[in-house]
Amino acid sequence: MVGIGRLHLMVKNDLQERARDVVRRRADGEQMSAKDSANILMKLRQAAIHPFLFRRIYDEKTLRLISKACLKDEQWVQSNPNLIYQELVAYSDMEIHQLCAKNAILHKYMLRNDEWMISGKVEKLAALLKQFTSEGHRVLIFSQFVMVMDILELVLQTIHMEFFRLDGSTKVEERQDMINEFCDPESTIPIFMLSTRAGGAGINLAKANKVIIFDSGFNPQDDIQAENRAHRIGQEKEVEVVRLVAKGTIEEQIHIMGQMKVKLDEKVAGDEDAENKKELEQREAEGQKMVEELLFKKLDGRDEGSVDQGGFTETKDDEGAH
Repeated sequence: MVGIGRLHLMVKNDLQERARDVVRRRADGEQMSAKDSANILMKLRQAAIHPFLFRRIYDEKTLRLISKACLKDEQWVQSNPNLIYQELVAYSDMEIHQLCAKNAILHKYMLRNDEWMISGKVEKLAALLKQFTSEGHRVLIFSQFVMVMDILELVLQTIHMEFFRLDGSTKVEERQDMINEFCDPESTIPIFMLSTRAGGAGINLAKANKVIIFDSGFNPQDDIQAENRAHRIGQEKEVEVVRLVAKGTIEEQIHIMGQMKVKLDEKVAGDEDAENKKELEQREAEGQKMVEELLFKKLDGRDEGSVDQGGFTETKDDEGAH
């Protein structure tokens, strides 16, 4: 159990109070749109993952300075600094840091104190990676979000871990080269980070025997299919799957929903290619509705003891070689 930190806790508690407001307004008979609920759920998911997905470090004064500095770059020289500022206000800390990192004129505003390490899930991930790699294991890390992968890339660089990364933007011709290099017995790169859905059903990463699900979505089949990347022909070791679930956050409801849906789901993992886009969207919507009901029921009951705790739960599945 690791505390999620003061900044992270502030973000989480603020959003949970907004979710409680939705519950109160519904109880008073106000009609709330599905979009309102979906937005709250997404923000709560982000709050459970990392405070870097919000703007809490870059204050308005710094944004004004960045807006004026942008005018020194050719691409913004004709722009209105007030409009630049208004756009930056809606950015997350990660997005602003990335903007500053990509433009030489803004380098002075980059974050330089490893702020991306301030997260209980990141701390646990780093500890697991150091343990697994020191023991000679190969590791797959999965996330639902490209922006989270960007954060984890900074984390891996900070802890000096070499890795491959594959997401939806990775060129097809580059994917197989990375997979081949990772699976090479002589490879010294122990970590492969993938977006949960971008992996594709045919990818074989059986050289990995540790799987870390950094964050889960509303369709538990996404995680199962991701785990199957290590359950391929050629796997000679037991595969351990670790799911990081932030305690006292919406991730608890997502985990409960996943367990419920897997038990009810009659579809076997071998049919993963049969799901079309419409079916995937339907499964996602069903999962989101279940999580919403679980979360709002919890908040309506004022279960403060769980909500205010700043930690996480780690769930493990030990599975035999396939």
